[in-house]
Amino acid sequence: MSRANGRHGAAGREGVPADSPGAAPVNQVGLAAYWFSLNFQTASLLTIVIPETVTRLAAQTSRTTQLARLAALSAVIAMLVPPLIGVVSDKIRARGGARRPLLVFGTLVNMAGLYAVMQSDELLSLASWFVVALIGQSIATAAYQAMMPEVVPRRRWGLASGYMAVASLAGTVAGLAVAGLEGPTTVYWTMMGTAGAGAAYTSVTVREPRTPLAERPRVHINDWRRFGWVFVARFLVIFGQTILITFVLYFFEDGLHVRQAAGGT
Repeated sequence: MSRANGRHGAAGREGVPADSPGAAPVNQVGLAAYWFSLNFQTASLLTIVIPETVTRLAAQTSRTTQLARLAALSAVIAMLVPPLIGVVSDKIRARGGARRPLLVFGTLVNMAGLYAVMQSDELLSLASWFVVALIGQSIATAAYQAMMPEVVPRRRWGLASGYMAVASLAGTVAGLAVAGLEGPTTVYWTMMGTAGAGAAYTSVTVREPRTPLAERPRVHINDWRRFGWVFVARFLVIFGQTILITFVLYFFEDGLHVRQAAGGT
């Protein structure tokens, strides 16, 4: 691997500068902070909060259709926005810039969109601002995920994965608990607060390499057949989970006739 010389040090064998703090526990926590926020919002938004908001704005006979349209819209955004932002983020990083400004910018857009969704009094307004919130989330997530392998040395990737797994589980449980026990307005404010706090803590505690990377960490696939099976299996799992979490609230209400279904979800 080529070596990038400069007053800030050299790029090591792992593509991470020698002064990277990725191995320090405090920075592992800081790196995982936004992951907690992201999973908190993901768990509560389409599972409980958006279905409750659609119920408030749409007729009982059409709410499932309207929710399905919003879910499809969110899937399209999740497929299109991250690759585009990834290209922009890589170009910024190649010039020696940082990815954190995109994380902060995307989070601010996400928070603004959530606030507007909370204030919406018609479906068109809800859908429009929901798109804004998801675009912001996608911008922040794309920059954040690209940043992770650059600040954590390869030998610490397993440890970092453990921190991320804990943050993912804790964020999901917390998001569902708050959304199930509190009203939509409180949940919207909590989502905005956790998003802002998580992005801020990650941005402050995680230092990115201060020089352009000589070589970005890459994944090499040796067996495309096995990779294809893994991809298909993952697709089917996520497909089933998405259907479940999107419509489970309405199933509890309409199919099982559960009172206060949000708490039961």
